[in-house]
Formats: sequence, C-alpha cells, structure tokens
Amino acid sequence: MYDFFIGKIAEKGTNYFVLSCGGIGYHFNASAYTLDQIKDDEKVFAHLLVREDEMSLFGFATKEEREMFRRLISVSGIGPKVALNILCAHCAADLAVAIITADEGAFKKVSGVGAKSAQRIILELKGKIELPAGSEIFNISEAVDSGAASEAIMALMSLGYEKSAAAKAVALASGQTADELIFDALKRMGGNL
Repeated sequence: MYDFFIGKIAEKGTNYFVLSCGGIGYHFNASAYTLDQIKDDEKVFAHLLVREDEMSLFGFATKEEREMFRRLISVSGIGPKVALNILCAHCAADLAVAIITADEGAFKKVSGVGAKSAQRIILELKGKIELPAGSEIFNISEAVDSGAASEAIMALMSLGYEKSAAAKAVALASGQTADELIFDALKRMGGNL
C-alpha cells in the first residue's frame, strides 16, 4: 500500500523512528542499519504489516533491505521481529551472501534464530535471493559452483574462516586452481580470522 515516505525525523529509538510527514508522525520499526542511514527529507521505504489485531509500519533505508525483510517474513516461522533482528546483525548484501553460500553460522548471533530456523531460511530462500545491485561480489554464485572455488572455500573454512567470508574472498580472488585461489584469497583477507 505504501512505497515510501519523505519527511523529517522527529524521534529515534533503539529499534524505531518517528517520521513527521505533513503534520502526521508515522512510527516505523527499523533495523540498526536503517537507523544509521536515514536522514531528513530522504526516502524511507515502507512495508505495512496488517494483522488481525494490529497494523505496523516498517521502514528501510534501501529497497534491497526492504526486499530482504519481505523475503525473510515469507519463511515459515520467521516473524517481523526476528526478520528485523536478522537485518540488525547483517546488511542485505551480507545476508544474501550467507543465504547463497548456505552459511548457517551467519545466523548464530541472531536472537530468535536457532539452527533449524537458519536451515529453513537458507532452504526456502536460496533460489530466490540475488545479490543487491552494485554489490562487490558479482560472481559469488559462479565461484561457489566451480570445483576449484568450492575446494578453496572448504580449505579456508578448515583454517577457521567463516563460510561467508571465505566465499567472498574466493569470489574476488584470481586464479584457476584451488591453490591459486586460496593464496590470493588469503592475501585479500590479510590473514585475519
């Protein structure tokens, strides 16, 4: 029903903000990322959630974040509060990489998401998620599908790197063999665990 709002930020809290538009204050639930990014007189992308006993507005700094929120709440067992918790832990681009690479570990820090919920999110969204436009990881899906890249990702994970970080580094690495990809990926990551 609503696509976006433009107005002045009247108030900010830990997980919400109030936007003043035409003399009306709209209360938006929001992620930490959105709270950091929103500014006066810029578009706030909206999602209206209507339930039997309430209507809630959710605000997003980008269309990509709003789309990821919509995808997350489409997963059975994931409600809007849990979806916002996930978006507080990861930006939309990082979350897309975690889903594409089936990185269950990326969800460990998120309140309200256990191992089964993480698996369900990955299973239900893996084929539906694309990296946001302008993302630096333009070839992550090809990298994960290639044999040398998969081997390089597994090797980096055995060294203690998170799957999403390893996949990012391998996607950006240059080389034909797994050894070349590992070497270049390690240089790019600076050896940081």
